[in-house]
Amino acid sequence: MIRKLKFILPVFFIALGLIPVCVNQSIALNQTAPSPVTQQTVNAQPLILYSLSDQTLNQPATKIPYYIKGDIHYFTKSQLDSHKTGGHSPWKDDPFLTVETIATNLIPNLPKDKYGNILMNVKTDNKNQIATYENGTIIKKISDNKKNALVQIIVPNFGTYDITLVSPKDAAGIYFIKEIRLTRIFQDMK
Repeated sequence: MIRKLKFILPVFFIALGLIPVCVNQSIALNQTAPSPVTQQTVNAQPLILYSLSDQTLNQPATKIPYYIKGDIHYFTKSQLDSHKTGGHSPWKDDPFLTVETIATNLIPNLPKDKYGNILMNVKTDNKNQIATYENGTIIKKISDNKKNALVQIIVPNFGTYDITLVSPKDAAGIYFIKEIRLTRIFQDMK
């Protein structure tokens, strides 16, 4: 009996997957006149591309993963101490500048040099913390309360990234990306 279920269940689920395709094809074949095609933007459910748990963020800062352009790094104690004394990367304690510096790998089709630096003109309004790229991509800070922040990357005809950042208690004011959530935009043909 168990062997039969092992075979029947996959066949059952495959059949369920095929039924909507067959129904849609039969409907399409029965239409007499083509309907006019219109485009409508449809947002899909958000996808979580990267996430750190609260438990991970409560560890010492040297054990918390630090997202940099798709890779994970860890700070050493000396790097954290250097940042406390005015180290060479002051952008790490500003959520907007952090996203603008370490999350641009999320933007498709940005020309980059061999070091991964973006080769596009960017108009930056530091007062309002908005950056606009040549291709229409916008990075903007939505909220910031000194421990948590939300920054968005809006990519035309692609989607919006909501990037949540946190500054853990012993991280010397450095913002870590806690979550990257993508809401894609799809063109619905009707």
